[in-house]
Amino acid sequence: MKKILAAVVALIVITATFATTFAVALFDSPYIGNANTKKFHYASCRSVDEMNPDNQVPLYSVDEAQRKGYTPCKRCKP
Repeated sequence: MKKILAAVVALIVITATFATTFAVALFDSPYIGNANTKKFHYASCRSVDEMNPDNQVPLYSVDEAQRKGYTPCKRCKP
């Protein structure tokens, strides 16, 4: 029983660590790409707030976004 409890606690810690790391990566990146539409936006763009979180991709430069096949948002014009 103690081994099962230890495994469950370890899984919770690993999951929380991953979620926090991913959220920080999104927060720190100046651009956010939409994996579905292949558009990229300034992190502050209104479109990012409307985007499904599962589609959000952190991007750190316009060059990186373009290399990965993203095109600029017509709303925020990054």
